[in-house]
Amino acid sequence: MLRAAAAGVAFLALATSASAATPAQRVAAQLRPQLASALKKQYPTLKVNFTKVTCKIAKNDKSGLCAAYFAVPAARAIGVFAIGLTINPATGKYTWKQLSARCKDAKTGAKLACF
Repeated sequence: MLRAAAAGVAFLALATSASAATPAQRVAAQLRPQLASALKKQYPTLKVNFTKVTCKIAKNDKSGLCAAYFAVPAARAIGVFAIGLTINPATGKYTWKQLSARCKDAKTGAKLACF
């Protein structure tokens, strides 16, 4: 009985922390696989690892900006995509568009051409 109660408390703590994510954090988590899928379609042989995605949503909840950090190990490159969001505040659904990309050599820091 005590073990079941402890498991229930642990589950509630995990559920609460998972639901405590901000809307920007939820969008960032959803955006990562979408970006990976889009790049895989456009560049099927290129292996891109998204290391971090962060987002900020405007106060009116209708737009946002994200930064998607990535690495291309085979090319020894790292970079960041700037992503623009258009959000429907009623549904929470969004569309995204790549605004820019910056890439550099992972070892030397020299600027590289991006996608």
